[in-house]
Amino acid sequence: NSMKNAPSKWCYVHILHGGGKVKAVSPCSTSFCSRMWEFAAVITGRWPEGDESIQDRTDEWVKLTTERLIPYAAGIYSTDLGPGDHTLRHLAYEQVNLMHLAELKRKHDPQMILRHSCPLTDHCVISSTNSAGDPIGQSRGAVVIVCGRRHSGKDWLGNMIQTQLKSLLGEHAKTRVNLVSISEGTKLAYAKEVGIDGNVLLSSRKHKEQHRAGILRFYERKKMLDPAFDRKCFVEAIQTHTNDGILILTGLRDGVEYARLLSGRPVLFVLVKADDHSKMRRGWNGFVKGIDDSNGESLDHRIRPDLVYQNNCDSTAAKASSWVVNDLAPAIVKCWIREIINVPTQDIVYKDIIGGLLVQPLGMALVSSLITSHLVRNLSNATIHAVLAPEALGFVLAGPISSSLCLPLLLARKTEPLFGAFYKISSDGSNMSNLTKTSNDDSNQQVFFLQSGCIVPGQRILVVDDCIATGATLKALVRLVSDQGGTVIKLVTLMEMVHAELMGRQVALESEIDVFSLASFEGL
Repeated sequence: NSMKNAPSKWCYVHILHGGGKVKAVSPCSTSFCSRMWEFAAVITGRWPEGDESIQDRTDEWVKLTTERLIPYAAGIYSTDLGPGDHTLRHLAYEQVNLMHLAELKRKHDPQMILRHSCPLTDHCVISSTNSAGDPIGQSRGAVVIVCGRRHSGKDWLGNMIQTQLKSLLGEHAKTRVNLVSISEGTKLAYAKEVGIDGNVLLSSRKHKEQHRAGILRFYERKKMLDPAFDRKCFVEAIQTHTNDGILILTGLRDGVEYARLLSGRPVLFVLVKADDHSKMRRGWNGFVKGIDDSNGESLDHRIRPDLVYQNNCDSTAAKASSWVVNDLAPAIVKCWIREIINVPTQDIVYKDIIGGLLVQPLGMALVSSLITSHLVRNLSNATIHAVLAPEALGFVLAGPISSSLCLPLLLARKTEPLFGAFYKISSDGSNMSNLTKTSNDDSNQQVFFLQSGCIVPGQRILVVDDCIATGATLKALVRLVSDQGGTVIKLVTLMEMVHAELMGRQVALESEIDVFSLASFEGL
């Protein structure tokens, strides 16, 4: 059928006989693991040059023919795969091989020179054709790049970010939050060349200002001798700290154009700003031609920062710490939530927590710490008696929070309990169930069950869930709690979907429930 429907006479399937000695090698001994075959089918599509209509049909023909042969195939030859073949890569490599090759790819080709070869790793934003992709292939950790003009306080803010993130993450994660100056190596090389103490140059602001022009000339000379010098410095800093944690990077002069591409993990740009008066209080002596108009001093005109910190004279350690907790840390959490386009339907961007945030080693630790610290700060005068979580991701998020607050954990299940009395509530389906509902689906109901007697009349309840969108789940939980004499006073979610058709926050307001969400996303 494929040959009959070929878009041109130059399309063909070439059958090659083989499968002899190739079977004698173990599949995991080399990266080529598809060895148990007798024939190789080479699918080739060709078209006349300049005929775009036939070219498009030929592309579709190759894809369709491949899909038809896959059920009969022992594997796929990886050399013939391109960057769009995410779903086929698992047929080209055994899972163990794929994990090993993905790590080698990140290590030896961080600049993605071989970007048109078989895809070994996922990107943060992936297409629906990659929805079956293994999250093991995605990158771990995050990079926070702190940049700004001289005397704006970049190094000070970098230290504040590291200190506060370590405080949030606790003892077990302190070694995974690293602060690195990308320019440190260049400054030490300059110090060696001119014969001064490199440690003094790094630690003394006065020395650094005295040698700033010389350091800049040294850096420009290095770039002239090696056009990729700045990229190599960036990649070295990234590769030296591949511990799946959070890397805070300062001293970036060039590279804003490629930083996100070469990092291999989510990147957040933080721009530090300060007025002239504040900079002068820190030792700035006014505009110096050749320094303040250099490329490295004009980053604020060349980037679109994810966050801005205003570091004027009124900035304090307390203010910076509060900014990390309320702005930067939630932004890190948000960038760890994978976005998958056209899932579950066309033009919808699915927010993947299971394959995104939860596979990050610091993901749950940071989320639970941020939510717990918010509750401690904002509910000091209000008593919470229990934490209630709906199935399923609510269970995951609520456990650490109830443990930190030393409160009972109540589970609203979607299946009937095996024993004992229970309360049952039916409600409208969630936002996701609405999006996946078919035209033949007359009913879109969800049912929650809560064990009888787990709430004492008069108790105040905190609800923890992964997302608030339509408010349907919240409505059901409020009824479950009120049926047992309790009151829901606050809802905490990982994310909130913001759209004119979604009335989740309005539902909460009507029930006089305070809402706190770590991240918000526009759309359905």
